[in-house]
Amino acid sequence: MESEGKLGQEGVGKRRRGQQGRKGRVWDKEEDEDKVKDKDKDKDKEDERDEEEGEDEDEDEELLTFSSAMGQIGNMVTTLGLNLQRYAHTKAEASVSYTQSRLWWIGVSLMITGEMGNFAAYGFAPATLVAPMGAFSVIANAAYATM
Repeated sequence: MESEGKLGQEGVGKRRRGQQGRKGRVWDKEEDEDKVKDKDKDKDKEDERDEEEGEDEDEDEELLTFSSAMGQIGNMVTTLGLNLQRYAHTKAEASVSYTQSRLWWIGVSLMITGEMGNFAAYGFAPATLVAPMGAFSVIANAAYATM
């Protein structure tokens, strides 16, 4: 009897799985459960991706802030270096070359350092953000010229 009962239950399950659904497809309870589990897994994966994207956005904002500050500082240092070179030119005597002036070399090194900062800023932010910051050097130049 036990074996008949088991066979009877399996037979019922098989018949049930084989029944036609509304749209003419074969209904399978296990298949539906698998779909629900897959949807839950997909939803969990999406939630994890959303959390990671949120962290990535924070990092991107920090990099943009860092690169914009680096670009502004680089422009200020470059402008300071150029003004020091100009001052060394005007101060130089006719008998001595300006390249022998210590002030001129300080200006050259500041200009190179500032341009390296600008170059590094391009590595962290798009050119559309860094390039317009070159206009900041006009403001810095006006400030340095009064000194």
